[in-house]
Amino acid sequence: MKPPTKGYLSLEGLVEGPCPRDDSLHRALRVALSEAAWPKGVSFDLKLDDSDFSLLPSEAAVWVGEEDSNAPEERIQHALDGFMSVLPTSFRGSAFSTLRSRRTSSNSLVEAVYGLDASGKVVVQAKRKEIAEQPAERFTQPAWRIAATIGVLLVVAAGVWWGANQILGTVGIGHPQDLLVESKSLAPFVEVRWEGSGQIPSLVFTRLEACPTRLKQYETMRAAAAEADDATRWWKLGATFEGRFQVQFFDAEDRLLRLDQIRIPPAWEASSFVFRLVDPPQGISKVVIRP
Repeated sequence: MKPPTKGYLSLEGLVEGPCPRDDSLHRALRVALSEAAWPKGVSFDLKLDDSDFSLLPSEAAVWVGEEDSNAPEERIQHALDGFMSVLPTSFRGSAFSTLRSRRTSSNSLVEAVYGLDASGKVVVQAKRKEIAEQPAERFTQPAWRIAATIGVLLVVAAGVWWGANQILGTVGIGHPQDLLVESKSLAPFVEVRWEGSGQIPSLVFTRLEACPTRLKQYETMRAAAAEADDATRWWKLGATFEGRFQVQFFDAEDRLLRLDQIRIPPAWEASSFVFRLVDPPQGISKVVIRP
């Protein structure tokens, strides 16, 4: 998801979960969605079938202003909480969210992840990155000199990355040797296992036979999912093929400790990948990976 134009907010992902077949409940969910106090212009498409619901945001960026507060993210959180509160209590804990937003304010980029805890309550983690205004400059150096400079920078960056890896591999951190990893929402395309025997714990991603590895194959499968109006499969295909996932860390009491958005190499580059968790939260007993 590219950073939106200054003052605009963009959303992607979905909220999904079980929902009993009940016409009055379905009407109540549609009313809650339409009456929720979303930021102006934010809209969602609600899909309901016999056993599940899916909530997908519009892909269009919307104007929310250039203020530096977290007001737009908080309004999304409260509106989504209102929607979730309509679901029966026994169903809320089984829902999950991969919803995330990006917004560019007057001088910063705000990225937020909207997760659901074990009770179905919306948990938001937002981070802000300052944006420095840089005056436009005209390049006057010869092309060969620019290319040489870039080459030197890449070599230096590679050296820094290698050195950091060596240091981290030597120092290590405290972490559980084994814990529960749930990645069923990635099936049948990817499976994930925990590797805690080394100096740094890792998540090992393996793409399965059903996962497309070529662009044409991926586009055909995604078009078929769209034709079948299968939003979950459509979204899952995009995440597993491109290599973008949400990692949720839980403690022994099933409380959400942290949400991370991670990227691994895309399917056409790697069939498996070891993602090293340099700084996992303390007290984790379960990791859930979602598309």
